Amino acid sequence: MSDSEALRIELGGGLGPRGAGFINVDKRDLPGVEHVCDLEREDLPFADDSATEIYSSHCFEHFEYGRVLREVVRVCREGATVTIRVPCWLSENALTPGHIHTVGPEEAERFGGRENEHYWHGSTKRLELIRTRHIPGRYFAEAQGLFPHLSHEQVLRFIPNACAEIEYVFQIVENR
Repeated sequence: MSDSEALRIELGGGLGPRGAGFINVDKRDLPGVEHVCDLEREDLPFADDSATEIYSSHCFEHFEYGRVLREVVRVCREGATVTIRVPCWLSENALTPGHIHTVGPEEAERFGGRENEHYWHGSTKRLELIRTRHIPGRYFAEAQGLFPHLSHEQVLRFIPNACAEIEYVFQIVENR
């Protein structure tokens, strides 16, 4: 596959897919879903090393993701970008009905750990965390006003409900 044929995949786009050239993969057969796939139980319907980008927003908190991470790495080429957005573990939306866990920064760092045999045993590739972005929530301005001595980043990282979402950006790297 040439770069002009770059495969871009969205996991769990449901009824509101990202669009912009992404193939929407979801567990439910909904309008706009191009591949129905139970991510926890089925392999992604793509060839090894075929994807250059994977995006997922508010999906990973709904399932056990170990198998999914291995599938993501399988279908991605080295150098591919994987973006995972989840509710901030300190937000009131973190464990609403349907969410089975949170994905905090320490867990995201473990996704990309060289030593993480749980995810990467036998794989020639793995994830490497390259950026974490905290996305302000509706209480951010109020929290920043109450704690003016804290930086923007500190308010988002430590004050409950100041941060609504966290975006983790990974790159696929050689597992050595």
